[in-house]
Amino acid sequence: MNEITLMPIGCLWDKGFFIPSYQRGYRWTKQQVEDLLDDILEFTKKEKTKNEFYCLQPLVVRKHKLERQGKIIEDGWEVIDGQQRLTTIRIILECIREKYLDRKSYKNDYSKEVFHLEYETRPETEKLMKDITKEGRDYIDDHFIKKAYDTILLWFEKKILEGKKPISIYQPILKALALTWDDHIATENASTGIVQVIWYEIQDEKDPIETFRRINMDKIPLTNSELIKALFLREQNFCKDSEDNKSDLLELRQLQIATDWDRIENSLQNDEFWWFLNKDKDDIPPARIEFIFELMKDIALKNDPSLTEIIGNDKDATFRYFNHRLSSKKNDYVTVKTLWDEVKDYFYCFEDWFNNYEWYHYIGFLVYCGRKILDIYLACKDGIHDKEAKIFVKTREDVTRVLQELVRRHFKNVKWTSDKNGPYINLSYDKDKKTIWDLLFLYNIECIVAQCKNGRFIYKFPFKAFKENGKEHWDVEHIDSYTQNGLKDKDPQGKWLESSNHVIDMFKKLRESYKLEFDDLKRLQKRIKEYKDTEQKDDEVFEALHSDIQKIFQEDENNEDIKNNIGNLTLLDSHTNRSYGNALFWAKREIIIKNDQNGLFIPIGTKNVFLKYFDKDGISLTSWSQADIEKYRANIADTLKKFLPSNEEN
Repeated sequence: MNEITLMPIGCLWDKGFFIPSYQRGYRWTKQQVEDLLDDILEFTKKEKTKNEFYCLQPLVVRKHKLERQGKIIEDGWEVIDGQQRLTTIRIILECIREKYLDRKSYKNDYSKEVFHLEYETRPETEKLMKDITKEGRDYIDDHFIKKAYDTILLWFEKKILEGKKPISIYQPILKALALTWDDHIATENASTGIVQVIWYEIQDEKDPIETFRRINMDKIPLTNSELIKALFLREQNFCKDSEDNKSDLLELRQLQIATDWDRIENSLQNDEFWWFLNKDKDDIPPARIEFIFELMKDIALKNDPSLTEIIGNDKDATFRYFNHRLSSKKNDYVTVKTLWDEVKDYFYCFEDWFNNYEWYHYIGFLVYCGRKILDIYLACKDGIHDKEAKIFVKTREDVTRVLQELVRRHFKNVKWTSDKNGPYINLSYDKDKKTIWDLLFLYNIECIVAQCKNGRFIYKFPFKAFKENGKEHWDVEHIDSYTQNGLKDKDPQGKWLESSNHVIDMFKKLRESYKLEFDDLKRLQKRIKEYKDTEQKDDEVFEALHSDIQKIFQEDENNEDIKNNIGNLTLLDSHTNRSYGNALFWAKREIIIKNDQNGLFIPIGTKNVFLKYFDKDGISLTSWSQADIEKYRANIADTLKKFLPSNEEN
């Protein structure tokens, strides 16, 4: 079983490290060396708690016997990943000894010597480390090591030229790289702090070359989930029982956690499950269980911000949080089981959300509109207690009320107005597009919730289809084309006439409904063809055609204010929207039906619009009239009224 822990650099002293031949040579740049020194110095100078530390990236090792001065070093390690950082630290320590300690042994002050490096293909490199100023060898690695050494010397000199005493620079860095936690406690000096590394030990039976290739050549770093899994499954967590039953319990307990882990990961790999909890397609971790670990860490930080001093705020902070939780002296199976049960409780909570049709839809909406899952989780757990509402969570119905309240707050600034038909949501495309977008999104969701609540049709809104392409994939579309402004150029004019010509062909069968003679339709088609065949297109001719066709299909009745209202707007995927532009309603309807038949996701509210769902009298399937607009916006208002301020509040 792999072992993982946080280890002070001071605990690496007196160890021997073997750098195998499959590793590339030392190649750190001037910038990388300076960045490391700057970070360590900045850390040593800032105010810290006694438990605070600076953490380096993982050092991946496995046990390896080394021979040193004719003796076998049992505490030897083969470095699989991290040799660049390890070599740089060794150069820093040699630079301090050479420049500021008169080349004295570190044993004088620290009772230990700096760690030994042995390179399989470059046996002379360790000698260079001990006499780093020596000239004469032409190895490329020696060149980079000396270049790093010169960079470090120059860095120290620049700090001294800034008016700082040498000892105030090198001593804090030296202590940070030499002290262990025991040294730290003994000196009762929290001001310096220590530098730690994530120590990741793999077992002998692992293929180190394959591990190296996976980490380096394929550019796949050790993830937080891999590091945390090693924390949970390390052998010392399970070996507190007698020798008689240790192996059986070890296997059983590790197998249980590993089985739970796989089940959680497999569930989160279900895209329908994942996308209702998440928003951004660019932030999917390699192992999706990291989503739970990140949330647990974030909630811990929210409850105790000072925890940042211990775990930091970089990409490895999540690992350090779990390491902190598992690093007490009670690091046994009971402790591990308690923490693992917490992980499972979070997962069971998400699974419960997913399986409850109301929670699923409201949480999916809130996440998509930018509400953090952390805030949603805490609200569902602790309730809402502020000036606007007091909701205590004692029952499942209370959770529903909490989620509905969070949705309602998203629309607290929505205004109403009234006309002869009654109150309606007063929003305009030009001024309120973002709010309209969110309202139409919620409208589509609430249509499904209402169906599920009535037991008529069990169907979940497909957040995967809606989210994975990003919000920019969806447009707020005018049902009755808003304006002719988009038809000033010849290309869109031609496309519009082409779609109109197709519609006219279909209307030959319906001409009696429009009181048109066959010759009138034929003459209109002829005029369209003549216009399209004319090389020099005339705008006046087009405008006349456009006006005639709109009159035929009753698309010239709605004024711009009516067309710009929410009752004339719907959500549509951008590809479909931009492909038909200002086409006639009938043409749009045909395209929507065809796309739906071909499996393209059409939101239920949009589908209802183009199926004339609100035209109970069956007046016309071919146009979108003011009556349609009024009925549709009334349905939106009625469907969403529980999420909006009351008309009296306005």
